[in-house]
Amino acid sequence: MLPSSPTAGTEGCEWILQQLDQAVWHADADRERYLFIGSAAQALLGYPLTAWLNEGGFWRRHVHPDDRERVRNAAGRNWIRFDHFEMQYRFQHADGHYVWLRDSVRLVRRSTGIVGQCGVSSVETSSRVREDALASELGRLQVILQRTPTLVCIVDANWRLEFCGGGIAAEMGIECDSAVGMPLETWFNSARDGAHVPEACARALRGEIVNVEHNWRGRAFQVRVEPLQLRRGEPADCLVIAWEITDRKQLEQQARFYSLSDPLTGLANYRRLIEVLIQERQRSDRSGREFTLLLLDMDGLKRINDIFGHRTGTRALCRLARILRENCRTMDLAARYGGDEFAMVLPETDYLGAQRVVQRITQSLQSDLEVPPIMASIGIAIYPADAGSAQQLLDAADRDLYRRKHAAHSNPRDAGGLG
Repeated sequence: MLPSSPTAGTEGCEWILQQLDQAVWHADADRERYLFIGSAAQALLGYPLTAWLNEGGFWRRHVHPDDRERVRNAAGRNWIRFDHFEMQYRFQHADGHYVWLRDSVRLVRRSTGIVGQCGVSSVETSSRVREDALASELGRLQVILQRTPTLVCIVDANWRLEFCGGGIAAEMGIECDSAVGMPLETWFNSARDGAHVPEACARALRGEIVNVEHNWRGRAFQVRVEPLQLRRGEPADCLVIAWEITDRKQLEQQARFYSLSDPLTGLANYRRLIEVLIQERQRSDRSGREFTLLLLDMDGLKRINDIFGHRTGTRALCRLARILRENCRTMDLAARYGGDEFAMVLPETDYLGAQRVVQRITQSLQSDLEVPPIMASIGIAIYPADAGSAQQLLDAADRDLYRRKHAAHSNPRDAGGLG
């Protein structure tokens, strides 16, 4: 019968060992024989203490075959470098199933070398099962992420990656295995790529959810950044999720192009013309610099259609559009106003500058040797001298166009550069 409380001597030590849920042992390393084993070993692993003490090679026979060589090699390396080390391995219970043991080992050294080892063994099966289950879940998560066309990162308060995965990581030049601990700006650099991801992370760490776009080597990515792991009410990390939107952006650009472009000539359409006139009026109001609107009307389109056919008439419209495009500066805009009417917006251009553009267009029309020849009447309106709004500017250019067209019909010798 055990004493109600420990007493000095062997009886007290034995009482203490029985209260532990760990097996204390002392072994001869060379002979692989246990010299002492605490009574808790029988409760933990089912073998009587005599089996541990009397059977040579008892430990080696019961270690799982897949772990035996690994543990022996690890122990051999540790003996050289350390006096104390820990190992985990599977050990066969007396009923035949395997449990995970954690050994905390201390070497007994003398001048002649290692003469023994003592330690404590504890069953870690439940925690190891949880670790294995977690590793399995993380493994499945990584498989799922690798098959998902996204990049998923966890970023700490210092903008360093704590986790990285996703199917497009490699496409973005990110090696997930070596990325952990690296700065976020290694891949999302504001100065280099025009990205705003680091700034978005700073906002997420203040509790915001932020969506930004990131351009990388001609590809577009949507990036969502949101706070993660709230501690004391404040985010400590943020979650970064990115997915490619290049195709969508291209479709949006195409849709915008077609919504603002004339499908026949490829020039800007009426909607885009009005947008630019409004923008130029606002810029002119700020800078005090005038700009010019040219309005062009193709002469004789109906006659071309009647004599040569509508296909040739369509070709004539495209020829005029090409000439306008060739006489545009980068800052200018050429548009098809509607039907056989065209327009050009010339920023920071006065009346004399507009006349020079008209002369170049007229010369290009006269130099075009394709049949039938084409000509155009051209009206000029200057902002702010001739109008105060986009529509008023169009009306002023239209009035000037028909004044010039009427003058040309009244005096054919004057039909030339300005219609």
